[in-house]
Amino acid sequence: MTEYGCLTEDESLMALTYLNTESRQAQNNQMMVECLLASLTKTCFYKIRKNEESKYMVKKVPSTAPLYKILMQKAIIDTRATTYKFRTSLNNLSTYMGTVNSNIELFNHHVKNSVEGLSSRGETVNDLCMKLLREF
Repeated sequence: MTEYGCLTEDESLMALTYLNTESRQAQNNQMMVECLLASLTKTCFYKIRKNEESKYMVKKVPSTAPLYKILMQKAIIDTRATTYKFRTSLNNLSTYMGTVNSNIELFNHHVKNSVEGLSSRGETVNDLCMKLLREF
């Protein structure tokens, strides 16, 4: 769930193996779709239904994985600028540490959010230890 940006079309089409069947997977899919759609505001619900429905429907049945991906893309702007922002924040850790008066809990939270933000978009941080050590 944290790497929603990495969902591929093939993974989304896995739903074809269980949709329209009487199985636990089909039931789980249906319940999750209902839960996701029920959690939306009316405005958001109608925008998703009107503009994005074809992207999460598999053989006329709503599928959880592509619906979740669409919702996350709407909730969190997925652009190169967002990825750049996370990378820049990791490259400026000493500056951030100064802004939080050396509060290690806030610092750790900031690093974790940046790494998770990149991870959810399919990006990796191979040199995190070097970034941490270089700054201090």
